[in-house]
Amino acid sequence: MRVSMLCFSLFILPAVQGSDPVWRPLPETSWQWQLSGKVDLSADVEMFDIDLFDTSKEEVAAIHAKGARAVCYMSAGTFEPWRPDAAAFPDWVKGRGVSGWPDEKWLDIRRLDVLGPIMEARLDLCRAKGFDGVEPDNVDGYSNRSGFSLKGDDQLKYNRFLAAAAHARGLSVGLKNDVDQVKYLVNDFDWALNEQCFEYRECTALTLFTGAGKAVFHVEYELPSAEFCQQANVMNFNSMRMQYELDGFREPCRERKPPEAAKVVNAASLQPGGVAPNEIVAILGSGFGQYPLVRSGPAESTTTLAGVSVYFDGIAAELISINASQVSAVVPREAAGRERTVLQVLRTAAKSVPAELPVVPLHPGLFTADSSGKGQLVGIYEDGTLNSKSNPAQRGAIVGLWGTGFGEGAVAVKIGGQDAEVVSPLAGVPGMPGLQQMYIRIPASAPGGDEVAVELSGAAGEAQAGITLAIAP
Repeated sequence: MRVSMLCFSLFILPAVQGSDPVWRPLPETSWQWQLSGKVDLSADVEMFDIDLFDTSKEEVAAIHAKGARAVCYMSAGTFEPWRPDAAAFPDWVKGRGVSGWPDEKWLDIRRLDVLGPIMEARLDLCRAKGFDGVEPDNVDGYSNRSGFSLKGDDQLKYNRFLAAAAHARGLSVGLKNDVDQVKYLVNDFDWALNEQCFEYRECTALTLFTGAGKAVFHVEYELPSAEFCQQANVMNFNSMRMQYELDGFREPCRERKPPEAAKVVNAASLQPGGVAPNEIVAILGSGFGQYPLVRSGPAESTTTLAGVSVYFDGIAAELISINASQVSAVVPREAAGRERTVLQVLRTAAKSVPAELPVVPLHPGLFTADSSGKGQLVGIYEDGTLNSKSNPAQRGAIVGLWGTGFGEGAVAVKIGGQDAEVVSPLAGVPGMPGLQQMYIRIPASAPGGDEVAVELSGAAGEAQAGITLAIAP
């Protein structure tokens, strides 16, 4: 039985990704904001904020391939006559012109019966193109000369509608400006984007976002960087000096940090203790990439994902998956016979501090269902279904187990203290670097239960403690 690439990737995707489908940027998230001209993807940043209508699905995919997130810009509070859905706006929801933008008109945000479906359709398009988040602009009409008698409560209702509609589609959502209502909306929005808070002396309100562990993206147009960057960095804002045209020019107050490899563990057991040749390891740290990626195919060599590469003594490692805090890589076979190896992670031109690691002959672990290294093992039946509490193994059934870091030689397996027949010994999986598989038969004398202990030991290595299979009563 062959395991699919999807199944393989599920073994090693880190549990730290969590179950929340909405991306929530951390306070120190580097970014680019470009709403005019051809989108320039050369910036080494973690987020691109770009126009909803002018950006193609392919361009969003290119951003993801860099390991970055994509945010769609749309005006939620004004009418823009050049947009493809302009005909959907009746005249009676259009108010006064926006100062400085005579063709753009404020909207009567009280008319959710009209504007709600239009904005939901835009959010659907944002999601369909693959964006990760949305920047709804002009959400402070109540504080402008809109041509309507808008109240603060009208704005709060409308902004909360936008946030809820975005979250319902799995989209992260930012509060654009509207600083006077931050205290009421900080719990509804995932991040903030502000223009010119230093020039207008209103940045303090935004610290409610950073205080809640949420990012603040901020730009100044008129002030030179020297007049705001130092304080912006103290406040932990992601600040830049930009041009009004938002044409790609950027002068960030702080550069993106280089990748950091803080800890290296066996990708299956999550146990430290050195690295073994051809072992899949999880490199835990930061600065790898905001968008999770998995190698595209089992037979395809992949030494770069999202612009990130991993080297052991200068030898490029095969990569399996990547996200913001973990890279899964295969230790090169050339590490055999060495006492130590030097690990370094590269992201474009940025490099992690070299880390010296001991090399060990064996560093075994079996993959678990929740990627925690404990509890329910990844056990696959001959029909391709997974062992679980709702699908327990029958006695005599053959179950495949999957691991990494084992050596050659025989192993003995006990299930609930009873010897299990090894139907097929540990062996590598063709086209899947670092992965090892074996097949066992559930003994007739095995006890039943949702969490029956599994032990594996022998010349090829000993698996971690605390691992289980579900056995039928």
